[in-house]
Amino acid sequence: MGELSVGQYEVHVEAPGFSLYTNNSIGISIGRVAQLTVRLVPADVQEQVTVSEQASSIDASASELRFTGRRLGCAAISASIAP
Repeated sequence: MGELSVGQYEVHVEAPGFSLYTNNSIGISIGRVAQLTVRLVPADVQEQVTVSEQASSIDASASELRFTGRRLGCAAISASIAP
C-alpha cells in the first residue's frame, strides 16, 4: 500500500467461502505503523436439494403381495385402497 493520510479508516476484507470482515476503527498517525490481524470465519454453508420422483401406480384390483429381501416373520396384512 502507498502512503495514507492521517485519520480514521475502515477496512473490509472478503474472500470466497468466508464471511465479510469489517474493522472501522483503524487509526493512522504520523510516524506510526498500523498493523492489522484479520481472521476470516468460514461462511455459513447453504445447500438446497430438490428430490422429485413420479409415484408408481397401484393396481387396486390386485390381491397379491410380494416381498423382497429377508422375510422376518408372518403377519396378517389387511389393506384398503380408497379411490
